[in-house]
Amino acid sequence: MKRWFRVTASLVCVAALLGCFFLLIVSPVAAVEPPTTRYALIVEGWEPYNYNPNIPNDPSQPQRLIWFWGATSGMYDILRNDYGIPRDNIHFLFQDLRWGDTRVTATSTVANLTAALNDLANRMTEDDQLYCFFVDHGYQSGGHSYFSLQDGGISDTWLDGRADAIAALNQTWVFTQGNSGGFATVMAAPDRVISTSTRIDETNAAAYAEPFRDGLHFTSGTAPTVSAAYENALNSMWNDYRTGSRQNSAFKEHCLINDFGAGAGRYGRYLQVGNYVGPDTPYGQSFQLNNFVVSTSQQQVTGSSEVLVRFEFYNPTANNIVFNTVCVGCRDPQGTNRDFGPMSNVTLTAGDSLLFEAQTTVNMLGTWHFWPAYNIGGWWGPYKWHEILLGVDGWVAARDAFIRRLGSRFDCHQGPYYSSVDPALEMTNFAVYGPVLSDTTFARPNDVITVRFTFRNTGATTMTFSSYGIFVGCRDPQGSNRDFGHQAETLAPGASVTREATITVDQAGTWTFWPAYYYNGHWGPYMWQSMTLDVYERTLVPRSAGAAYYTVGTQASTSFGTGTVRAAAYGYAVTQVGTSYVWEGQSPITGGWFNACFASLASLRSFIDGATGTMAPGVRQWWLDVGLPAIGG
Repeated sequence: MKRWFRVTASLVCVAALLGCFFLLIVSPVAAVEPPTTRYALIVEGWEPYNYNPNIPNDPSQPQRLIWFWGATSGMYDILRNDYGIPRDNIHFLFQDLRWGDTRVTATSTVANLTAALNDLANRMTEDDQLYCFFVDHGYQSGGHSYFSLQDGGISDTWLDGRADAIAALNQTWVFTQGNSGGFATVMAAPDRVISTSTRIDETNAAAYAEPFRDGLHFTSGTAPTVSAAYENALNSMWNDYRTGSRQNSAFKEHCLINDFGAGAGRYGRYLQVGNYVGPDTPYGQSFQLNNFVVSTSQQQVTGSSEVLVRFEFYNPTANNIVFNTVCVGCRDPQGTNRDFGPMSNVTLTAGDSLLFEAQTTVNMLGTWHFWPAYNIGGWWGPYKWHEILLGVDGWVAARDAFIRRLGSRFDCHQGPYYSSVDPALEMTNFAVYGPVLSDTTFARPNDVITVRFTFRNTGATTMTFSSYGIFVGCRDPQGSNRDFGHQAETLAPGASVTREATITVDQAGTWTFWPAYYYNGHWGPYMWQSMTLDVYERTLVPRSAGAAYYTVGTQASTSFGTGTVRAAAYGYAVTQVGTSYVWEGQSPITGGWFNACFASLASLRSFIDGATGTMAPGVRQWWLDVGLPAIGG
């Protein structure tokens, strides 16, 4: 199975000169890119309480089961309505069939989950995308995490083996049960993003499933990334313990994300400058420092970037601890005291956690120093205790979760709209969906596009759509008729129907879609509320023959990652968009697609010349591998 994934940063539109320069250096290859289809798996496990699953909304069912239904059914609706994942491509397992709710496909038994995973393994290809969402209870045993189903638990190693059998361009797995952290470690692989609600030794009480679900919801514009959904859930849990209902209690729920391809998951905001997990108790004190994280809001750190610092003080004793001051110790590049965020006269009660956060703006180039600082009884804690350094005018590491999206809604006309030839016919929620393989808003040849809309009969007479029925009107870039999804329907007064159909856009150019029908001997309005979709073809350029792959050192990872580079089929790709070009390089470190923001060839050369640290040799070797001139040695 292919083990590489596309990694992109922000969209870059490069001048025509840059695109032409690339095309003159290496002969492009004609390549037909295979279609990408999206799949999903939603699993609620087992809430062991007595209730009658045959009585709709039985009042004896536990509140937690109602929460679990809201989390999972809501996730299903987001995947369908926001991202357009086809109904037939979603497996939804619940502990009962929810009184005939058609969204649920099976009960949550080990056999049914195995069957769903086998179906995905049989249907999916290495160019498809998979999103999985697990909600309910879990436990740990023998150093492994388990998810509870009706008839037993499944372990992280069991699920990892089944995930290995599923060919995919990428996989995203979200586990919201307690003791779930083992999944973030065991299931790590280069093509996967794994998120868990806790570490392996922590139970779960604060909501994680709902804020993660809500973090993926969007109504317009660009879809949120997986890292954005993770941060939405992270912040929800943090605020619940810091200022919400769980304030002044021990904070022992640390959600993790792992898109490193190996190793353990990481806690804290995604764009981290550094972190110290802990625990550590300073000399002469009895409290513990845990989870000191310094993060930024943007990948490139400039002289106006905001920095967020969070850390936890935990009191494991039976006595209260009083702090005169708690703050962030900070020194700017000139050594000036820039301490910030002071809290005064803080009492940390026995057995509780103090969750501290503060923000500052780094307004000077150079190296900044941050550490957790405190004063007890007039004495300050250790100077630069577990300090984290930030270089301004540098880059913060970001990998797949930072840009991975579950799909794209290219456009949506919510309506209502009424047919000019049949005024009783109402149309709403007309949307065009497709996969997102990079940080771009256009489609590529052979993308599988989903079109959906709803018709409602607002009149007093039954409407029968026979013959061609209700369908998607479509014209390809050549103007040829590519109508699809025909199906006969009968709508009684007040009744509605949602038509959903897919098509493979098999050529570059502008495609046009609209809701169409044939009724009572005539066609619906031609190009009624039509939408257009631009499809651009990439010119793929192969890596230079016999290129020596570079091994990056074991220092802190950068945007290019660490470890040994893996074979990549192409060095870069160029997509012409109007009079400009979108440039994408395939990283020799991850094998994924990487976009960089440069307006000219000169600025790109300047960046590579100026690259420092572990990034520099990787960037320069990548430059050489794709056959471009040597730059900067």
